[in-house]
Parts: sequence; C-alpha cells; structure tokens
Amino acid sequence: MSTSATTYVSRIILLGALANIAALIVAILAPPTPATKLGCALLVLGVMGAPYCYLLLKSAPNASLRNRRVLKLSITVTINLGIAGIVVVPLTWPPGIPTDSGTALTPPKPPPIGPGEVPPSIRRFPVDTHYVASGAMGDIGDVEIGIGRFTYKTAGKGPHEYEWKYENEGRTLSARPAKFGGVVWLSPSGAFGTAPNGGYNLLGFRGIEWEARAIGDPVDVEFFIGGIDRIWIQDSDGRWKFDRAPYPDTMPRRSLGTRKLTNEWQTFRESLADQPESTFARVVGGFGWIANWGNNGVEPDESGMGSNKVKKFTFEVRNVLYVKEIE
Repeated sequence: MSTSATTYVSRIILLGALANIAALIVAILAPPTPATKLGCALLVLGVMGAPYCYLLLKSAPNASLRNRRVLKLSITVTINLGIAGIVVVPLTWPPGIPTDSGTALTPPKPPPIGPGEVPPSIRRFPVDTHYVASGAMGDIGDVEIGIGRFTYKTAGKGPHEYEWKYENEGRTLSARPAKFGGVVWLSPSGAFGTAPNGGYNLLGFRGIEWEARAIGDPVDVEFFIGGIDRIWIQDSDGRWKFDRAPYPDTMPRRSLGTRKLTNEWQTFRESLADQPESTFARVVGGFGWIANWGNNGVEPDESGMGSNKVKKFTFEVRNVLYVKEIE
C-alpha cells in the first residue's frame, strides 16, 4: 500500500475512533431513554463525520479513485446517520427536558397530594361515580360484592377483617367470627386511608341520601359514613397492631341508622348539619353498610366458631348522594 493510501486509511481510522468516542460520551450523558441515547450517538456521528470526510476529500485532489470513493461513501453514510439522529432524538426526548428550541414537552403530573376537590357549583355529589364499593369488612368470606348488589351469609366464614382480627397479642390470626359483614365505598378503591390523594373534600355538603331494597328476605342493615382511620401494621417483633392510617378519614364513623330493607325500593335521607365542617375535609369512606347477626336473628352455635343458622341476605343500593340541601 502506498504512503498516500496509508495516510488516508489512517485518517479514516482516526476519524472513526474519534467519532465513536464522541458518540459514546454523548450516549452516556444523554437522557436515560435508550432510544434517545442511540439518536444522540447517531447525530454526533453525522455532525462529526460528514464535514471531516468532506474536508479530507477536498484537501486531497490527487488521492486515488478508490480512496475518493471511500471518502464519498463515508460522507453519505455519516449524513444518513445524522439524519436518523435528527429524527430519533425529538421523538424520544423525555418529557420535561428542554430541547434546542427552548421548548419542552409537558412533564407527567406527579400523583396529587390531598383529597379530591369538588367544584362549588356541584349541589349533589354522587358517591357511586367517585368512590368504589371495595372495602369488605367483618367475616369477609361471607360477603359478595356486585355492581350495586350485595350478598351476605351469616356463616362466620373467614378471613375476618375487624378490630379483633388477631389474638395472642397480635401474633396469630383469630379463627372466631366477627358476627357481621359489611362493605365500605372507598377512595381510591381498596385504600383504607393509605393513599395520599384518597378521599374527597366535601365541605359544604350537609346531608346524604340513598335508595335500597332487599332481594328476597327482609334484612336489617346499618348504614354509615367515614371512620376509615386505622390499618393493620406489623411491628419489628412480628406482632400486628390496629394503628392509625397515614392518610385517615377526617370524618369519624357516623351511623346513618339501622334500616329494615324490604322488596320495595326505599329512599333514605340523613342530615349531616350537626357534623363540624372540619370533618368533611377528607372523607375516605364515602358510604358503607353493615349487617350483623344480632339484628337479623342469628346466634353463635355451641362451638362459637359459626352461627346456629346460616341465613342468606341479598340487597341492592343505588343513588347514593351527598347533598347541600336536605329535601
């Protein structure tokens, strides 16, 4: 190989080494999206490689035809690499990072902190569209949750979710039945005061109304709001404690009364005007029901681990509304 050819090959090798080193540095410093790193590397190869090959071609008019073809091919390849980088980078640039034009894509919103706000113009706030009937309580193996329809069997079947869930100082699960079943509407679904954005600020609402009916046998059901302020937490000794939730309900448990449900739809209304306004700041348990053994003629059996008679109750609840004015 001639000295001239060797010089050109050496320069091309040096060019490739420098371009690759620069591309590697840019890829390391580029935003953490893999596609963006690749795009930045391609852009650097194009920006560095094409002008260098062009200048090398122009500065050596006496280069052999073969070397000139190699340089022209290098120019074409590096230009295409640069074009590819120009296309890839804007499409994959992570949100919120400024681009060369000084603009930035809108960054993703962080999870909201605090309860949901209700516009002041809302006079009737529907629980069913903002809360989810998802929090089973008591003998939860006896509770079935449907869409507006609930079934409760007085069998005492576990698992059990209530204040006396554990025994032996919180070390072992209790097998004893809670003797009740229930469901609470939660915000968000399934979060018993554990979500920083849980619940709604219902300041200004002074009453609640709902409709319910039994399917089949009549059933006595207690309805309530609020009271979602404690969760089970395991300490360093392995014992479970019923402790305060990190984002608890500001509404203390408020009974709305025990109602006898029949096969006819009934409308119930309860004034909340006597509740301090501060209790409406974060309502996590928007609504709930409990059916217990005593109110429905069920007693424990001799073993104390079940009921003397298993009854099955099915009922429906609809149109649960917080209202600013009680009719």
